[in-house]
Amino acid sequence: MGHVYLKGEKLVNIDISKFEFEECFEGAVGNTVLYFIAPKELVADKYPEAEHATVCIEWSDSDKKMDNYSATISPTKDGKDYDWIPFELDVGDIEQLVTRGLIIDIARKSYCCLEEDDD
Repeated sequence: MGHVYLKGEKLVNIDISKFEFEECFEGAVGNTVLYFIAPKELVADKYPEAEHATVCIEWSDSDKKMDNYSATISPTKDGKDYDWIPFELDVGDIEQLVTRGLIIDIARKSYCCLEEDDD
């Protein structure tokens, strides 16, 4: 089971194993951004029309300890994210999500390279 975080004035359980890695961007300004599809329940009270939530984790590539990450969450409908707001996650959860996201991203890039070599 995941950790508990404060959502408005109530505590909500969050299970990061239900977060699905979506994509990774390496910014031109020396930052990395990971996106995850997360359960709708994280935004459903305020956005009942949302199909799911999208969580974004961003950090500077020079921050090796992940001390200064930024996390935001947005409802998503019809493939569009809207109304990004700050999202507090436990540092351990951030580390697990970042590790999972980067491993999947590396595996995807490696697979794409293999496909290109077959041409």
